[in-house]
Amino acid sequence: FLYYVWQKLFGQSGLCGFHRWGTDLFERGQYHPDPGAFAKTDQRAIPAVSAGEPEGLKGMDNKSLESLKKQGIDVEAGMRYADQSLDFYQELIVIFLEEYEQKYKVMEEEAGKAQREYTVLVHGLKNSAGYLGAGHLSALAYEHEKASKEGNLSYIKDNLAELLGEWEKTVLIFRSVLP
Repeated sequence: FLYYVWQKLFGQSGLCGFHRWGTDLFERGQYHPDPGAFAKTDQRAIPAVSAGEPEGLKGMDNKSLESLKKQGIDVEAGMRYADQSLDFYQELIVIFLEEYEQKYKVMEEEAGKAQREYTVLVHGLKNSAGYLGAGHLSALAYEHEKASKEGNLSYIKDNLAELLGEWEKTVLIFRSVLP
């Protein structure tokens, strides 16, 4: 997920169409790219990079965003991370859904086993959910990340069902707005 965001920001040859978002984060001290990345490129000469429209995005509109809000998603937060671009926000949702398909079972298996792997998984879930405005899921994942770093396996085992249930609920919410 983060790699995809990085690619949308910088592409293969420097800054791309979302450079304003990355530059804004950099100026606020929230983003620290390779210090040489800006020197290697001329921002004005680089056209916007588009990865194309992922399948399933046609049809999501403001009505869909209102539906997300009613279901507890902080759409404003998600749109801020997507530089107010509905297309980019939709792409991030699709990636989130794809990651769910890939990582849900792995997380279920890793809980209570290898702390490092589980920590990485819940850290990614925390960030991905937060970027989309799924604050409750992000907060639950944060608690699991913290517990994993502290070696508190009993917390993880006792609260795993809640985390996975919230993840499933969030996925269903996002799927409900895609055609």
